[in-house]
Amino acid sequence: MNANEIRSRPSLRRLLTVEFVLLATALVLLLGAASYWAVVRSFREYAFEQQRARASVIAPILAQYYETRGSWEGVEQVLRFLYAGSGPGGGRGHGPRHWRDRIVVFDAGGRLVADTFPEYQLNWEETLTQAVPVVSQGERVGFVALTGASPSGLGLGELEQAAVGRVLAAVVATVTVSLGVASFIALRLSRRIALPFEGLRDAAVRVSSGDLGAEVRLAPEGAPQEVADLVAAFNSMSRELRASEERKKAFLRDISHELRTPLTILSGNLEAIGAGVISPDEETIKAMSREVARLEGLVRGLKDLDEASEAYQLNPVALAPEEVVEHAVSSVSGPCQSRRITVKGYVKEGTGLLYADPDRVTQVLSNLLSNALRYTPDGGWIRVEAAPSGEEGMARITVTDSGPGVPEEEATLVFQRFYRGDPSRARATGGSGLGLAIAKAIVQRWGGRIWVERDKEGGAAFSFTVPLLESLPPEHDAGHRTKGKLKT
Repeated sequence: MNANEIRSRPSLRRLLTVEFVLLATALVLLLGAASYWAVVRSFREYAFEQQRARASVIAPILAQYYETRGSWEGVEQVLRFLYAGSGPGGGRGHGPRHWRDRIVVFDAGGRLVADTFPEYQLNWEETLTQAVPVVSQGERVGFVALTGASPSGLGLGELEQAAVGRVLAAVVATVTVSLGVASFIALRLSRRIALPFEGLRDAAVRVSSGDLGAEVRLAPEGAPQEVADLVAAFNSMSRELRASEERKKAFLRDISHELRTPLTILSGNLEAIGAGVISPDEETIKAMSREVARLEGLVRGLKDLDEASEAYQLNPVALAPEEVVEHAVSSVSGPCQSRRITVKGYVKEGTGLLYADPDRVTQVLSNLLSNALRYTPDGGWIRVEAAPSGEEGMARITVTDSGPGVPEEEATLVFQRFYRGDPSRARATGGSGLGLAIAKAIVQRWGGRIWVERDKEGGAAFSFTVPLLESLPPEHDAGHRTKGKLKT
């Protein structure tokens, strides 16, 4: 689908307006038709009752006439006499427009005998339905009915038809006004609903054009909750995109900075050797080897961080917390002895079997212990402890050192890539700045969390949670419950 086809589609506001107006029109017309039908029916029923009542008054007069004559011959004279008083003007002299009722007489067999308006159409079924029997000496000799003097034979008189006309005019006026009000409300409602979506569209276009921080202003008051939630979700996504872009730029700046230092040293030494300024003696070669090692460590750290951030496969097995702690302590015993650092391990009572990938647990502990060694002074101490975490299905492993600790405002920043809280730290002791970021990515991969606190003695205490074997469902494959081994 090309852009022209998309632009040719009607807007959401137009669609909503049309739909609302059509719905309102249908409802108003339906209501108006129902009201008109109900009023007309009421008028007709009222007119029929009045006509039937007047016919009941005429019926005895016609019965007396039939008794006198013995037939309906000449009854037209009686009808003319009766009709002379039925109209508002008292007779035919006022013309058809002023005549009110039409008198119709039938014999006992239902045949038409007399009609004051024979030239007009006659609704036989309706007229016979409302006709009143004419009874003479206990015998039904005919029927008499009054109906409206209308050429169409509808049964309503001129007054009733005029009233119905006024009702129709009122219904039409009401429908017209209602449609106008409904259209106004539809326009306001469609605008209220469509406005946030139009803002979302504009913001999405800005994001696609590179403005990753584009946001939508809050949904107007009275907008549906779903619309407000959608606007909030989009703004949150936009902020996250902007933060992600900023992190990406910061990462590129940091990595270029980290690479620049060793490369500058290597380049400077090589140029000096080539120019004969310095000789490639053992000390120079060692210095260059250290910078190469730093570059290798940086590349290895980036590779580990990339792997830890991906959805790689974990291979969890049952691990004894005592073995995990003992392995961690032994892995740093050599560097600790050379610097007179005391390193000890503890496992608190009640700590159950762990359920984790042994290689990844070793990698996390290695990074935390390397960080502890980096900031623990000679003659200090490091402690590795496993204990219940207080969280259901989780144990806690903590690495504590006697170093300077981490300020509270940096507690979350230290897990960012290349972060160094103290700018004065030399890179020789500051490491690549990736170890804690790698540890965080690994721990989050198995659903745990990692954090740092200040120890009561002033050092840093890095803790992370590990799943317990007891958190596995009973039906879990027994093969995963076999005890695993840690690798150095």
